[in-house]
Amino acid sequence: MFEWILSSCFLILVVLALRAALGRKISARLRYTLWGLVLLRLLVPVQLFTVPVAGESIPAISSLPEQRLEIEPEYIQPTQPIPEKETNVVTGAAVAGQPMPENTGSRAVQNRYVNTVSPVEFLKILWAIGGMALALILLASNLHFSVCLRRAREPLEDVGCRLPVYRTEGLPSPCLFGVLRPAVYVTARAAESPEMLRHVLAHELTHYRHLDHIWSILRGIALAVHWWNPLVWLAVVYSRRDGELACDEGALKMLDRGERAAYGETLLALVTAEPSPRDLLSCATTMSGEKRSLRERIHRIACEPKQLAGAVIAVTIIAFLTSACAFGRVEEVEPDVDAPQQSEKVYPVDNMPDFGTQPVMSGDRKEGVYTFLLVGTDVGGGNADTIMVASYDTLKQDVSIMSIPRDTAVKDGEGLDRIQWVFPKHSGNMDVLKEDIKALIGFMPDYYIQINLQLCVQLVDLLGGVMFDVPQDMNYDDPYQNLHIHLRKGTQRLDGEQAMGLVRFRRYAEGDIARIAIQQEFIKALLKECLNLENWDKITEYIDLALENVETDMEFASAAWFASNILGLNSGIPALKTEDIHTHTMPGDYWEELVWPVAGIRQSVVLSDSEQVLELINQEFNPYKEEISLSMLDAVTASRLEEENRRLVPPVLPSD
Repeated sequence: MFEWILSSCFLILVVLALRAALGRKISARLRYTLWGLVLLRLLVPVQLFTVPVAGESIPAISSLPEQRLEIEPEYIQPTQPIPEKETNVVTGAAVAGQPMPENTGSRAVQNRYVNTVSPVEFLKILWAIGGMALALILLASNLHFSVCLRRAREPLEDVGCRLPVYRTEGLPSPCLFGVLRPAVYVTARAAESPEMLRHVLAHELTHYRHLDHIWSILRGIALAVHWWNPLVWLAVVYSRRDGELACDEGALKMLDRGERAAYGETLLALVTAEPSPRDLLSCATTMSGEKRSLRERIHRIACEPKQLAGAVIAVTIIAFLTSACAFGRVEEVEPDVDAPQQSEKVYPVDNMPDFGTQPVMSGDRKEGVYTFLLVGTDVGGGNADTIMVASYDTLKQDVSIMSIPRDTAVKDGEGLDRIQWVFPKHSGNMDVLKEDIKALIGFMPDYYIQINLQLCVQLVDLLGGVMFDVPQDMNYDDPYQNLHIHLRKGTQRLDGEQAMGLVRFRRYAEGDIARIAIQQEFIKALLKECLNLENWDKITEYIDLALENVETDMEFASAAWFASNILGLNSGIPALKTEDIHTHTMPGDYWEELVWPVAGIRQSVVLSDSEQVLELINQEFNPYKEEISLSMLDAVTASRLEEENRRLVPPVLPSD
């Protein structure tokens, strides 16, 4: 029972938190559905399934040893037996046919153990009495309401409703009431106005489609069972409010779009009765409501708020995980007598339900290793401003990232070019860029993730800034790109525009190598802020920003699986830590003197050091069991660069 109570309270608190944080960004129907999970948990006193995860299960309170109250031993002074000849009285011991205890002159001990009610049994009795009392009150209240309705009702004919409709004098507000034969009861004012009656019928028919006349009875049963729990009473209050919001939303779909304002006026005219505690015991779908809930209902009717896909996804994920915790219990493994003793219990994780779908790749691959091509495009021209290759070991929770300098020379058709220009030259064709990457690293990444660098600005501003140690003064202005960078050296909190300037600044003495190192350090600082528990209330904004600024060939189910794996929600694997993210820069030679003109500009380039790249790839990035060989790389060599340079800059012949 303790697990039942604890999991119910946990689920209620989570739904209340979701309602407060994301309630305005999701549909009212989804909000109302969340309370269905709570109601199911309140009515089902057992765990529905076992969850094989590592950890200790919470002991049920019934398994605890009961401590009974005992009376202290009572010591009685024995008396001397009285001879029969003197008294002619037969003692009780003689009547029972039992010998009298021998008098030894010492004190005899008699322990009188009295069976009493244990504290747990006393609480169970109190819970049962309170539950039966509230159940009788619920039954009597609704029977009295039913009798009053039958005495005062008058049938309304030809109203175009599939349920019986009655005009009822003295009714505070229209309602749907009944179990086997539900009917709609309207006030005299609503019956006299065809427009108002149409709105009321649309509202109550929506209640009927949502089965609210059944849910109201189940809510009453839940109250009777958990009458002592204030969280359950709070859940009933808010579930009734959300039920009315969901009903408004459904009714407006039945009516013409131009009737939204008229429906709101009907609601204001009919919702005049202030709610009372007795409404919580009623099985009728009354239209009463306090000012705060009425204000939200009118706002939703008038404004038709936009529902955010990110919020829906976040609520679905959280509700799924919370339900798994609330309805499941830990399954312990029988100890293996032949296995060596361990200091901690071990639970199986093979059958742990994962969120999303784990991708399946072809080839003889290392288990759980996936690779990605990360491309950051600038805000204006769509150039590949940042290019990285990442490897993610989903079992070891280990990530390796290798930055590829944007000046790296690659083959482009018959000629050569820098890798940053290949992407825009081919109109953002990711397949061409992936082929160039394959020539550098020896294999094709599993997925590409193209990120608009504007995401950096928005994400940093969403987090309220990111603390970072700026290594030097940075001053640069480029009016053509509307880029203005002015940062002072030292540790400071950068806003979005400053962070964008930091990652795009290039005026380092060490060249692009220093820029890459700064980008890698900033990515770690940004991820640390994102994974900070204080920022978890922004999860829906994370999703919205990703949907707006990220393009990928990854399926949604796979992306969800990777995200939940990073957060430690899959198969008992712990969450990814920032210290397990390892950054590298592609080994290469930076050519400042050997240049060739492209579009009238003399450009310096970076040549990949194939041998060092090969060693790094096989150690950190290769997803296959077979090692990448040198013959699988097709990087630009110094001789090839010299040949291209001679082709573009022909030698000057001596004149005669």
